[in-house]
Amino acid sequence: PVKDQLVTPIIILEGVGSLREEIRKYISLGIFVDTPRSLCFDRGLKKDMQAGKNADEVFRLWEQWLDKEDAYLKEHKPQEYADMVVDGTKPFGEQIEF
Repeated sequence: PVKDQLVTPIIILEGVGSLREEIRKYISLGIFVDTPRSLCFDRGLKKDMQAGKNADEVFRLWEQWLDKEDAYLKEHKPQEYADMVVDGTKPFGEQIEF
């Protein structure tokens, strides 16, 4: 848990679990970024490989992570509770107006 966090008018909470049921009542605006599994995998591999991590280990860890994420998405359906769903394959600026 986060402790001693400065409270500000806007807090951005990101991650696949950001719209889970127990915290939805605290969320003012939920945005779900819909990105194909293969693209998430490629982006994750690239990020971790650039950090100098072992290729076999990185591959295995991302496979495990995405399997768990798939199960979470299927069970909890966070995209159904989002105020906005954006396409993770396109620049956000093309999809969101401020």
